[in-house]
Amino acid sequence: MYFSIICVTVQHALVKPSVKGLEDDDTGPPPEEPAGLDYSSAWRNLYLSHRDEIEQNLHILHPSLQTVLQMGQQVLGQLLLVDCSAFRQQGAMEFEHLRNNVILECEKMEERLLSRYGYYG
Repeated sequence: MYFSIICVTVQHALVKPSVKGLEDDDTGPPPEEPAGLDYSSAWRNLYLSHRDEIEQNLHILHPSLQTVLQMGQQVLGQLLLVDCSAFRQQGAMEFEHLRNNVILECEKMEERLLSRYGYYG
């Protein structure tokens, strides 16, 4: 019984529907891929190797920039921009509501940081 339902569904899906406007539709098989394009190699491996190479070779050489980087890492390294545990405790919510809450939390944190470190640009 179950197998026959599957067969009927597949046969129905494979038959061209009798929809007005599709009588003269002569769609053939999809076009072939252009010659010379090879998508067989995975781009992720290449991306990871390039990323690792950049991380190994990227250095801040100027001493004052190294000092600024160290100060930033000490002060802001443990900073939590948005605490999502409160959203998780609320349970399921719509995406728009979650997005608005996260945006508000980010704006509050931005205001706290700007008032704390005195940027008035």
